[in-house]
Amino acid sequence: MRRQNPLSYQSSKSVFEHFELNKRVSFLRRIPDFQQLHLTVPAKAKTLRFDWNSVTINDFTHTIEIVSLPGEVSHRFGVAPLESYGTHRLAENTHPANNIMVATPGNLLIYLRNQDSYLASPGQRSYTYYTVKNAAGEKVRSILLPNGILPSDATRKLIEKFFVGRKNSIVGTLAIDVVHGFLRVPTGFCVNPHHLKIAGHACATLNSIMPILDKESFPLRSLEINIRNDTDPVFNNEVAVNADKICINHQYLLREIFTGMLPKLKNREILLTDELNWRDISTHLNEWMSTPQPIGRKVTMMSETPQYQMTSLRLLLKNRAKFCTIPNKECARSNFALTVQVTDVSELNIYIYKAPNYEEEVAKGCSGKRWALIWEIMELGTAVIMENVVI
Repeated sequence: MRRQNPLSYQSSKSVFEHFELNKRVSFLRRIPDFQQLHLTVPAKAKTLRFDWNSVTINDFTHTIEIVSLPGEVSHRFGVAPLESYGTHRLAENTHPANNIMVATPGNLLIYLRNQDSYLASPGQRSYTYYTVKNAAGEKVRSILLPNGILPSDATRKLIEKFFVGRKNSIVGTLAIDVVHGFLRVPTGFCVNPHHLKIAGHACATLNSIMPILDKESFPLRSLEINIRNDTDPVFNNEVAVNADKICINHQYLLREIFTGMLPKLKNREILLTDELNWRDISTHLNEWMSTPQPIGRKVTMMSETPQYQMTSLRLLLKNRAKFCTIPNKECARSNFALTVQVTDVSELNIYIYKAPNYEEEVAKGCSGKRWALIWEIMELGTAVIMENVVI
């Protein structure tokens, strides 16, 4: 009998990849056609959010998720001979809390299957589901996908069904929530976001999603990022520093190092979601007073107690600033504002006003960061100086 020569490693690998590809293709054909569920991306969307395994369009989140369920147990209780079970194992299991009844030697041991740590627990089985949740997190649709379908393949097909054939969409908020893992974005599809929100790795994420951003999106109207320090490469990214508005979420413990960050930003409006030390604020204000800024440049710093920073700045700038009021910017947390003339046509005004999330914090019923300390370059004469008041 002629002996058949074994396949080489490369040949075996090629055969394996061939059958593996055919297997995955056959599995993909068994995925439900998501287009039958009326899943479309409107020409104008309020919210479009990408995560590693989900897509959120407006108020509905479409997710490919894995659910692990315990295997079936035929009987809740089991019986075993005490001698074979071993008396040395019963020391910690005889407590009444374990619901284990132990008889005298020679009798049977009655034990609870899923509470006895010495018995093998029933195996778990994983299932892949396609789920749809509304804005309140309630599950409104759940479809069990056939066995053998990889979640990555299901997620890829889900995104294709959403975006293939679409050319452009105007999106209120485009959110990239992937911090660790894979980000699957559609190709051949462009969005024009009014607000771009990036959960982490802002510079790398910005570079990655450039193909899906419409050219008309630049400069970005609004950008929200999370950073750790002022050496984050995003501050050297032209797309980030030239965005009209930028919101920076930073950690409270690292607030002092952000003095090196602010001079790098060219944005018209800057929103800081945490407080800076008043000394750091004064350093930044001195830079603005020594280097004139364009009218409309503004920094908003959210704070729980902005009046304390305002009092410190009042004492620091007492030789240059004047008490004033600013029309349409009255605030119950402070009965005065500060103004400093910086050029022949502009002035620097410092005041306290409602934070962007004021209404949300009021609805919660807690103090929170309802208020913000704002310093803004305005036209000369905007502030109404309070006469006969000395700082």
